[in-house]
Amino acid sequence: MEAAEALALLRTQYHDFLNHLQVILGFLELGREDRAREQIGRAVKDIASRGQVAKCGLPEVAWLLLLFQAEALKVGIKVFFEIEKVSTFPVAPSGLALISRCHRFILKAGKDMELLVVGRPWPEGYLLRYVGKLNWEEVASKLNSPQVTFGSEDLRIRLLPGEF
Repeated sequence: MEAAEALALLRTQYHDFLNHLQVILGFLELGREDRAREQIGRAVKDIASRGQVAKCGLPEVAWLLLLFQAEALKVGIKVFFEIEKVSTFPVAPSGLALISRCHRFILKAGKDMELLVVGRPWPEGYLLRYVGKLNWEEVASKLNSPQVTFGSEDLRIRLLPGEF
């Protein structure tokens, strides 16, 4: 992780948080307490989601996911997370490279869409599932890895333990 990447990610998160506060304040000034409560709920969900990622037990994977979320927002892709914690293990470098390549292909192929990233432990490691309206067959073919499978609405990456 480079300092510039870390600062860019923090700036994005600060900007998002301040945006939530400004929207809440605007609703309150308009006397729309119901809308302010809705926005507070969205802000809490957004912050909690990022917290799930940060505490998933796989720091390198968490870093890649949070960077991806920040980059995706710039091209109109809103990324949401449902991430489960796993006992920490070193993810094989090939798995980390696969995640990075997947993110690059999604950023090139997707615009103005929502994407859900689901992370779950599985017996041999950790499974990342990307769910959204995208040509997952095309992304999977570019990744060309036995660790990648896809369906009509999702792509799955199986992360295996490895040595660093």
